[in-house]
Order: sequence, then C-alpha cells, then structure tokens
Amino acid sequence: MRPVTLWLLLLVLSSATGVAQAQGKSKKKTEAPREAAASALVVGGGALIEAGRFDQSVRVNRITNRESDDLRDFGGALILSYLHGVTPGFRIGGSLAYSGFHELSVRDSNQSRSFGQRLALDFVGEGIIPVTDRMDLLLGGRVGTPILIPGGDFKDIITVAQNQLYRTNSGPRFGLRIGFDADVRIHLKPHFAVRAGLGYAWTRTWLMNSSVESESSSGRRKYSLTLSQVRLGAGLEWLF
Repeated sequence: MRPVTLWLLLLVLSSATGVAQAQGKSKKKTEAPREAAASALVVGGGALIEAGRFDQSVRVNRITNRESDDLRDFGGALILSYLHGVTPGFRIGGSLAYSGFHELSVRDSNQSRSFGQRLALDFVGEGIIPVTDRMDLLLGGRVGTPILIPGGDFKDIITVAQNQLYRTNSGPRFGLRIGFDADVRIHLKPHFAVRAGLGYAWTRTWLMNSSVESESSSGRRKYSLTLSQVRLGAGLEWLF
C-alpha cells in the first residue's frame, strides 16, 4: 500500500472516531434526568398498641409527692398524609392522625385514665425501594408533635389547679413524637396504589407545669404522658 493511501485511510478512521466520540458525549449531555418520585395523597387507618406512663409531681412548699401510673391501650387512628417527590427515590411531606378520645387502662388495675381528644401532626421523610414493576418497599422516618385537647380526668385536674389559682390554661397540650415506618406498596393503576405495613413512635406530651405562690406557701404541679406506640395499618395512595 502506498504511503499516501495509508495516510488517507488513517485520516478517515481518525475523523470517524472523533465524530463517534462527539456524538456519544452529545447524547450524554442531552440525556434527560430521571424524574422525581410521584407525589401522593394518602388516606388510611391503623390499629394502635400503646404502653407508657403518666408521671405526676405535686409540690407544696418543700414537700414533693411523685407518682407514676403504668398505662396501656389498644385503639385506632385515621391518618391523612401528603408526600411530595423530591428525587426518584425519596419523598417528604406531612401527616395528620386522629385517634379519638384518649383513655388508657392502668396496668394491673381496674382503673383507667382519660385525657381527651388526641391528634398527631408529623413531618415525614420516606425512601422508595423498587422490588418489582408493581411493588415498592417504603422506609420512612417522622418527627412531630402530639396534640391533646383536654377532656375527661385530665380536664378535671386542670379545673382543680385553676380553682387553687395555679397558672395554667385549658388549651391544647403539645409535645414531641419520633418514629419510623416500613410499608409495602402495590400499584393497581398508574395513579392508584394500596399500601400496608407497621410503624413505631415514641411520644411525650407535656400536660402541665404550673405554679402558685402566696405570702405563706408555694406549690408546683407537673404532669407528663410518655407512650411507646406500635401501628399496624393500611391505606390508599392517589399518585400525581
């Protein structure tokens, strides 16, 4: 083969390789990014298994009386959530749960303690792990606050404290909730899915921390409710 012909052949191959590389880079640059996970409105319910304690501390002058009741309960909740897709495998949002009138049994006793209407407001983060084309594993965490509207025995405690001139109010009580969830989601249609799973939450509600003072005496009342909660639930997702 003549040198001129060889040089021409090498030039053609070099040009072809350069064009192919340029096309490959162009495809990588113009490749569309993966879409974020679909947002969802979730409506569901669940059974709640709870255990905890009701701590009470009453101080009059220098004498303090402390008591703690071990409590347990089996109830239910209605849950409404909104989740917004931020990446292909992660969503964030909020959740509102309503558990009805809150009354718990005192362990090893025939007595009970009632506290009023109970809700929970949480910030939720949820990871999505695809299992099959129609099934996902959902792993999430939550942090928020319980919301207790006083009623029952607790409302009576507030009334007694107010009659004794303790500085307290009759409004809702708040606290801290921390928990995690694990659910399985099955897609029935492009915009509709069902989910079921379990979750755990630790909750503390600060019920009262009030005081009273006079020329001859002083007093303080502190009450809190601490619960560990296991949820077994299911729900429907509308994806959009």
